[in-house]
Amino acid sequence: ANQMVVGNYIESGRNFRLSLALYDTHDVTRLWTDEVTGSTDSLFSLLDRMANRMAAALCTQPSYNPGNICFDTPAKERAPLVIAVAHPDSGGPLSLLARVSSGGEVSDVRIAANTGAGERVTRALTLLRDARFEPARRGGRPVAAWANVRVGLSGASVEEAVAPARVCANPATAVKNPGQACYDARPVPQSAPLAPSPSSCGLGGQTVNVLVQVGIGGRVIGDPTVARESGCEAFDQSAIDVAQNMTFAPATKGGHPVIAWIVLQMRPASAAGGHE
Repeated sequence: ANQMVVGNYIESGRNFRLSLALYDTHDVTRLWTDEVTGSTDSLFSLLDRMANRMAAALCTQPSYNPGNICFDTPAKERAPLVIAVAHPDSGGPLSLLARVSSGGEVSDVRIAANTGAGERVTRALTLLRDARFEPARRGGRPVAAWANVRVGLSGASVEEAVAPARVCANPATAVKNPGQACYDARPVPQSAPLAPSPSSCGLGGQTVNVLVQVGIGGRVIGDPTVARESGCEAFDQSAIDVAQNMTFAPATKGGHPVIAWIVLQMRPASAAGGHE
């Protein structure tokens, strides 16, 4: 048993007092205590009230939901949780526990007994604390509840696995977004990536790839650069000028906007737009 209930009952005439305490059997930590006092005429209703209070206390403990008294449907992460590691086949997914609020935010995180230890667990815990969930529900209403969560592992270089901050700051690696280390959702242009093509470039349907860094406000940070030339230097410069003033829906990570690099495939204004 993970919990133990200890209590006492005192009766005097037609009055009584019932005191109960809930303890964790692993370290004898007191998790909850309460008491009710009343007339023996109302004994059963007061016992029902005490039982409901105890159930609420037990529902704050991980992996407790007998008979669906805590929730009908469990909390579920809105997007798969994955961290980049050098060797994803060594150990498999990590099993963690998250206390998810009725608003879908993580309020507490614990390591499952079989998860193991190490740097990858620390990174998984950090990822989980910023994750967003669909909350558990009981009777159709969102409720706070513990959820069993698996964090997947995605192959990456050692550099990517141990230094995601450096990876995401380096455009050469950040645009690849290894293991979703840099963002969950990429920046999205608010307008088609089209640029005027000077007459000197001819009428061809050439494209140019432009590398830009998008800030959390959706504006371009610094100066865009050409990642792949179109073959016409004048059109390349036109595309850079347009990209510099474009706005974006910023990238997001764990539900929050983040700075991110993106490669825009700029087309002549007379051609269909797109991005990659």
